[in-house]
Amino acid sequence: MPNDGAERIRSFRSASGGEEGRRDFDSRFLITGISGLEGEFSLYYSRNNLLAYWQRRPLGMEGGNYSFQWDEREVLVRRSSSETGDSLYEYTFDSRGNWVERQEIIMKDNTGLLVPSLGMTVTRILEYENSE
Repeated sequence: MPNDGAERIRSFRSASGGEEGRRDFDSRFLITGISGLEGEFSLYYSRNNLLAYWQRRPLGMEGGNYSFQWDEREVLVRRSSSETGDSLYEYTFDSRGNWVERQEIIMKDNTGLLVPSLGMTVTRILEYENSE
């Protein structure tokens, strides 16, 4: 019997071999959280069901926290790590809307203030087929 959306799973737990885990879903049935022995993951989506934010918090580890954030064009705009700090990304797009250059901006701690400094620049050369 197909699920008509009237009764959707919001979360479930599994136990196999003594390991427990949990998965959480939103009203659109998109996964929003995963937890288990490895740690916790959180996911947030835009109105268009596109992944907008992803975060990882491992259990039992100092550091190792990561988060990623995307914009409505599905390009990475921020990466944050407990080990390396924050990086922001700015893009240059071509006439077809594809990014051709990404500039990393590293936010460095300078006596309690975050100071931007230029990081790596990635350049892509895109070749399009002529559709004539």
